[in-house]
Amino acid sequence: MRIMSFNLLCSGSGENVMKKRKKAAAKAIINYGPDTLGVQEATPAWMTWLKKSLTDYDFVGVGRENGKNRGEYSAVFYLR
Repeated sequence: MRIMSFNLLCSGSGENVMKKRKKAAAKAIINYGPDTLGVQEATPAWMTWLKKSLTDYDFVGVGRENGKNRGEYSAVFYLR
């Protein structure tokens, strides 16, 4: 079983802004192909991107601000 942890660094700024990192992050996850993936600092924008990009995965987790979809997630993705 392959397990991966990935701190996404929220939205970031400057050279670390999400827009510049999102494709590389999804590519790294796909290339390593973990069975289970834990993410930290996943904003709703990150979650939207990850759900769109990681088509073989589903996830469990909620946003920390309202227990639904607001705030950062510490979600766990898993292969379907």
